[in-house]
Amino acid sequence: MYYRLRNSVGRVVRYCKQLRIPLIRSRDLAATARRVYNYHNLGVGVFPDGEEKTPHGSGERYNFDRMYFMVSTYDFTGKHVLDLGCNSGWFSLQAKLLGSAKTVGIDYEGIGVMGGAIEYALQLERRLKLGLAFLNANLETLDLQNVARNAGVQQFDTTLLLSVFHHIAPGDEERRRRFFQGVFDVTRDVIFYEDHEFWNQIIGDDGTAVAVKGTGHRFGWNEDMTWQRRMASLERHEHLVLEQYLNSWRKETLMLHRFAQVRLLGFSEKRRPVLGLFKSAVTQ
Repeated sequence: MYYRLRNSVGRVVRYCKQLRIPLIRSRDLAATARRVYNYHNLGVGVFPDGEEKTPHGSGERYNFDRMYFMVSTYDFTGKHVLDLGCNSGWFSLQAKLLGSAKTVGIDYEGIGVMGGAIEYALQLERRLKLGLAFLNANLETLDLQNVARNAGVQQFDTTLLLSVFHHIAPGDEERRRRFFQGVFDVTRDVIFYEDHEFWNQIIGDDGTAVAVKGTGHRFGWNEDMTWQRRMASLERHEHLVLEQYLNSWRKETLMLHRFAQVRLLGFSEKRRPVLGLFKSAVTQ
């Protein structure tokens, strides 16, 4: 029995080699995970000096909080999903497990160690064969309409832009506007957007400020996360966040006036606001 099984496996390997079908073994995938930036808490991987880990876990980010914000507002079943700045492909994978249809993740190894995780995403799909599509491409120069056409769709139902926009043409607001216009045009229902800056005006039920650690967009946030238990409801915070955003660069660059509804879905573990930018009104 052992020899028959070994011979069968050998025939499959030879067949794949003849057709030039890449074989990705579990140990190859694990080796790639050890090489890439451990951003999505892969358990192993490169962690550059100066970056901060989550209090519990081995990577920089938790992901389930942001995924919960999205799935509690939007049904991914049968939807076409575009995941911009997908890193290791974690959110693309979760969308597919939730029943998404065409699902495309894009990141770019050319931006440095963080973008190198696209190699893991590509190997993950070759290993699991879930029907995910990953592209190693520069978002700043990529035609998203072509991405949709190549995926066989006119538009994606939803686009994920989670703490990614700060990487796009920093300092060039006109190019940033053009990029977001492309995202808007290629999305039918909703853009899920996570800002990069910490939100430091957390308030409690009594309306007083909740003390937080860390300012800006990094450093110190992971020293005290008790604000999550002490903060007041999202309804108390939503108008504060949206008022500030409507009086900042985000109003024009993110085209906030073009959406039927803009909602604060929550604060990720880094106190970054996560917004749902809906092109038609939702009732939930």
